[in-house]
Order: sequence, then structure tokens, then C-alpha cells
Amino acid sequence: MGERLFGVETEYGLSVIPAGAAHHDHDRATREIFELARRFPHLPGRRSSGLFLGNGGRFYIDCGAHPEMATPECANPWDACRYVRAGEDMLHSIVEEFTRRDRRTAQTLLSKGNVDYGTRATWGCHESYMHHGVDQGTLSRQIIPHLVSRVIFCGAGGFDSHSPGIDFVLSPRVPHLRAVVSSESTSARGIFHTRDEPLCGKGYRRLHVLCGESLCGETGTWLKVGTTALVVALIEAGKSPGDAMILQDSLTAIRTFAADPSCTHPAKLINGREATALAMQYHFLNLAEKHAGAAFMPTWAGEVCVRWRAILDRLQHGSAAVARTLDWAIKLAIFENHVRRYDTTLSRLARWTPILAELSAALAGLGDGELGLTAAFVLAKNSPLASLRKRLAPQLTEHGLQWEGLDDFLALRMALFEIDTRYSIVGEHGLFTALDRRRVLDHHVPGVDNIPHALEHPPTVGRAALRGQCI
Repeated sequence: MGERLFGVETEYGLSVIPAGAAHHDHDRATREIFELARRFPHLPGRRSSGLFLGNGGRFYIDCGAHPEMATPECANPWDACRYVRAGEDMLHSIVEEFTRRDRRTAQTLLSKGNVDYGTRATWGCHESYMHHGVDQGTLSRQIIPHLVSRVIFCGAGGFDSHSPGIDFVLSPRVPHLRAVVSSESTSARGIFHTRDEPLCGKGYRRLHVLCGESLCGETGTWLKVGTTALVVALIEAGKSPGDAMILQDSLTAIRTFAADPSCTHPAKLINGREATALAMQYHFLNLAEKHAGAAFMPTWAGEVCVRWRAILDRLQHGSAAVARTLDWAIKLAIFENHVRRYDTTLSRLARWTPILAELSAALAGLGDGELGLTAAFVLAKNSPLASLRKRLAPQLTEHGLQWEGLDDFLALRMALFEIDTRYSIVGEHGLFTALDRRRVLDHHVPGVDNIPHALEHPPTVGRAALRGQCI
């Protein structure tokens, strides 16, 4: 089967800023936004409250009362990116209309930021890939090494929202993964998800991937779906692409790779060797190139391999080589530039993390929270943290830190979180959008175009074409 079908489900964060002293009612806003979506040609879901759209996609309100947009089934990575963009434009126009109509609302922000630093919640971007004749045990064994190592080009970038300090990660979704294989999607999330609805006949199944996240740049999204579809094709054809890259501990490995902007830290393989994420990706790429012309591969396999190799080659030269192309590297450059204004670096700021971990644990034991943490509170003579302060003094000295600098650190930490949040806001209020409009980024993929057409029309192949025509 050369043709590949896949789709993307994007979960959005929604922030409603009330006008003046108006009461903020998130659930009401979500309901009204859903009602506004009905102005687009649609049919209601038979067994759900979602709307099937004229372009073959679907809009619905997911658990947690956040908007979610699913693309139609696409047959190439260009269409996958195109329909993600089309759905985003549609939802943004609805949100803007809601703000104009609702006098109680000053501003409504739509975000694809993957984590909330206030609540430490996560929402992401799920992928679905059609496959045939592969049992779940084989599929998980073969695909997990790819899912673990692909974070080097499809990570959204950001900070570990569970950390009490500052820890930059290539993928902020990774700290929320709790298992290698899991059936859960809202807790105890796994790298490999075992949801296995057929959603079609004649032995075809769906691989549902939830360890990924939403990206703003086209290159990362295009490579994410394109490379994963090719790896699924190799698995389906019995080429066993993951056999040489089975990891001893996949959860530890993905955390190692996500915490390493240099892309040089290795993980242990089950065969006793070690491999970096780059080495693992080159392995999958070499196999894909070897079989690019095979009948079981899609016609666009060669084009994916060309871009795949180009981005891996650039990653060998460090984050600066992709700092205008991949989301995590764009963000890293922004963060580093910001903290440089305060005569510091992210690595120096990270020295506060173990200190904050101990302080946070002590405050939790006292029934207090992080909000009450200040330098004055720690340094007070009658502070309940006095003994801990004394015990941590040598550690502060070793790292060149002083308690008086705690407030500045916490303020800078909050500023970095705000920058990250602003980056992913959809529309003119977003930092990524502003950078893109100023043409300082280089993330576009030729062929991802004609977005207005995708807003109204389905892909020309697959069942989404028939669905869109019916609607």
C-alpha cells in the first residue's frame, strides 16, 4: 500500500480576559464559541456533540473545555500542514467574532502552547496514522525508538512545568509522559498509546500518537507527520526499522533527549551500545532512503528523505543552525537573548532549580505555597525556613548564588514563562506570528499554501473527500 492516510488533532488553550469588573465564565465562552462555529457549513456528529466541517475536518470541545480541531484524513505532509493552518484560521476567526460580540470580554486568546505554567496542565497535538496487518506489540516495539528520538526536530521547546526552577526542554510535553506504553490520554500518558479503534474496515487500523505537541513552524509539523508515516510504512512492510535501536529505558531516553539542546547526549540501547537521538534518526532515515522507491512507500517518500537529512545535518552543528527554523531552537534563542540583558544565562539560572526544589518541598510541608516565597521570607530571623537556609548556604556559595538574588530569579523565571506563552498565541498577538511577519524566520515549506481553499474544500483523495462533498 503506497498511499498513506494520516491526520492531526490540535488542542488549543483558551484565555478569556473580561472587560473591567465583568465576571469571567470560561464555560460560557466555550459554549458560545462552539455555537459560532455553526456558521460554517457542517453536519452534527451522530454520536457526539462535535461538528463535521465542509473541508472534511472536525471541530469539537474536548475534555477540560478546550477547543479542538481535527484535520481531515490527509495523504501527504503538505496537506497535513495546510489543513492544520486552515483549522487554525477558522478557529481564530470564530474567537475574534466572539470578542467583538461579547461586551463582557476585552480579549480572547487562543494558544497552542502545550503547557500551562500556572496550573501545570498540558494539552497537545495528537496524530493518527492508518496501518494494516501490524499487531500492537510489533508496532510499539518498532515505532517507540522513532517517537523518542524525533523530539530533536519536532519539539515545541519551553520549560519543564513541573520544575520549581528553570529547566529548558526541547519538548515540554515530555515531563508529562509517565509510561512507555499506556491506554491513558489524560493521566499516566505513554510514549506509545494503545487506543486502537479500527475507524475503517478490511483490517486497517489507526496508530494514535499523543506524545507529540503543537508546533508553530511548518518545518517541524511537516517533518513530524512525514517521517512518522514513512517509519509506519517500513514497519508495515516488515523491514523492522526499530530493531537496531531498541532502548533499555525509553522513558529515561526521551527525557534525556528532551533536556539536551546540543543533541549529543546518548541513551543506552538494549544491545549494550549507546546512541544519540541524532544517530537514531539517521538510522531510520537511511532505511527510508534505501526503500524510498519501493511500492509500499508513498510517492513523496524521496522528498521527505531530502528534508529529513537536511535538518539532521544542520542539527549536527548545534541549535544555532536551526534557530530560525525549528520551534524549540527559535525559543531557545529568544530566551537566551532575554536573559542576556540581565547579565546571566539559562545554565546559570538553572543552578537555582535544586535550591527551589528544597524550598518548595519545605513550604509544602508547612502548608504554604510557592507564592509566598521571597528573599525576605527566607532571610527573616524567625523564618520557618531558617534551618534549611543554613543547610543550603554551602550549596549557594558553590554555585555563586545569594539569597538576595532570589526575588530577581523568580521575576525572571516568570518573564520567561510569559514569553513562552506569548510565543504560541494564535494571530497578531502571538510572538511567533510577529517574528514570521518580520521575515526573521525560515520555517516555511514550499507547497504548504492555498490555505483559504483548504478552509472550504476537503482533500481530493480518501474518505474525507466524500465526507466534505456530503456536507
